[in-house]
Amino acid sequence: MARRLLLGVSLAACVIGPAALAGADGGAAGPAPLELTRLSLDARGIRTVMDHHLPSLRACYERALVDGGRAGGKVMAQFTVGPRGTVTEASVEELGEGIRRPDVCRCLEQALTKMEFPRPADGEAQPVATPLILTAVE
Repeated sequence: MARRLLLGVSLAACVIGPAALAGADGGAAGPAPLELTRLSLDARGIRTVMDHHLPSLRACYERALVDGGRAGGKVMAQFTVGPRGTVTEASVEELGEGIRRPDVCRCLEQALTKMEFPRPADGEAQPVATPLILTAVE
């Protein structure tokens, strides 16, 4: 069976910046666990998991702002969800002018590898690609 590339999860609509988590609980204990068995490895399931992990993604971006940067831009996150739902590899690349912050991309890659997704229904590793917008809101 041919692998399918899940594209266009539209996380670009989820701005990773201070306003992205308005009203969300980003407490020290971390987010409550997701019930992955209730999700599918489709655009909606991937979005749910990524939304759940926005605090760790946002932390990568906020480090750049703390360092005095006004980093902002669009990146493409690409990762593979293995048969057990774990991320087996991840890469984040700048798009266009980008954020010009390789450290932020590396941090986002590390955050992605710590995420757990629903298991692929066919038991095969599934590549995923989604854009992320990084922006500061003053």
